[in-house]
Amino acid sequence: MDKKEWFIKIDNQKEGPFSIAELKIHPRLTPDTWVRKIEWQDWLPARQVPELKVLFEDHHSEELKDKFKLNKPQVLEDSTLLLEKPQPPFFIYWLIVLLFLCLYFFYQFYNF
Repeated sequence: MDKKEWFIKIDNQKEGPFSIAELKIHPRLTPDTWVRKIEWQDWLPARQVPELKVLFEDHHSEELKDKFKLNKPQVLEDSTLLLEKPQPPFFIYWLIVLLFLCLYFFYQFYNF
């Protein structure tokens, strides 16, 4: 059973004793909260207490890394990357043809 042997100091107000399980769900406990065990005389920030590091570990980080893995580019056997060359939109070709036609007609018009 988890013993109630931890005190915390928030806004210069002492609270406790708490068990580690109670500290885990305490809404205002941060790594910078001052803590003290019953047998201690000095207060320490919670981040400096090895027994309390479990309170601030991110248990979901590995799960999230797997879920949101970045898409890696495909690599061929000879270690060259498969990169697709971007193609210009099809209408660009028609615009170029139209531009040349317009230039041709203006040239014909002004040469008379």
